Amino acid sequence: MKWFNVGKIVNTHGIQGEVRVISRTDFPEERYKKGNTLYIFGNSNEEYKEVEVVAHRKHKNFDLLKFKGFEKLKT
Repeated sequence: MKWFNVGKIVNTHGIQGEVRVISRTDFPEERYKKGNTLYIFGNSNEEYKEVEVVAHRKHKNFDLLKFKGFEKLKT
């Protein structure tokens, strides 16, 4: 399989389950579209997790993404 590096998760953002991403793609609106499947790789690049995008927005110089199953924290 051929993988494309579309961004790097650098932090969380708030308590709504969003992650802050430094985008490495020329087409963030297409890559981060709601319903798209992305793969998050660990440090070994052998283990990965499949995630589905449920929300995308821009904030300052970052893309904020929200994935299905990673909702806000319960208080």
